[in-house]
Amino acid sequence: VDFELTKEQQYLVEKVRDFSDRVVRPVARHHDETCEFPWAVVQKAYDEGIVNGAIPREYGGAGHSAFEGCLASEELGAACSGIGICIDANNLALTPLLVGGRDELKKRIFGHVVESRGLAAFCLTEPEAGSDAGAVKTAAVKQGDKYVINGSKRFITNGKQALYHTVFCNTDPGRGARGMSAVVVPADAPGVVIGRELPKMGQRASCQVEIEYKDVAVPAENLIGNENLGFLIAVKTFNRTPAGVASAAVGMAREAYEI
Repeated sequence: VDFELTKEQQYLVEKVRDFSDRVVRPVARHHDETCEFPWAVVQKAYDEGIVNGAIPREYGGAGHSAFEGCLASEELGAACSGIGICIDANNLALTPLLVGGRDELKKRIFGHVVESRGLAAFCLTEPEAGSDAGAVKTAAVKQGDKYVINGSKRFITNGKQALYHTVFCNTDPGRGARGMSAVVVPADAPGVVIGRELPKMGQRASCQVEIEYKDVAVPAENLIGNENLGFLIAVKTFNRTPAGVASAAVGMAREAYEI
């Protein structure tokens, strides 16, 4: 087994490590103590091409492989896991579109997020549904050319800051995981209510909130893939993204060892 990085991969490590040293480390303690969202860091990350690594180049992203994404997550995690999550959570939120979305929807959503230098939020967890994704109660009812969404989500990273929410909801009640779908919801849509920020013991630079959806109407074209295939989209997303969390933990462990 060869553990040597390619020149391109080594350049990526050095690039993200340099960004972390210059931009993240000097403000990490401030954001951890105050819980203030690090918008300035996110915007500098956009300036230097650190955000949206998993998004293909044709949609405005960096086009990183899963392994390359892990290399970047390790360096961000070493500097500040909370700030790193603010940046990495965008990949999590947009991956359902990447693995299941139609080209038109990808172009529209990816394009707007990149042009606005904004963020997205992955909205699956609920008060009674987290690791058991099939227990999602948030409902989306088809009415003409729209879906009307009602329900609540919890522990949503970047939920307060996001332009879009990738919402997993039940479109066929009674079928459990087989009745779940994924829908892109504009965060400023009428009926989207951002609730309280949830306190945490660590990673306090990142923001997790509760969100309520009260008769939120979104165009049917915002459905990701086909109706009732949301669980499959979630599984495909989780096949790609959790390794980045482990890589950030490796970065934290490396930093602790060095200190």
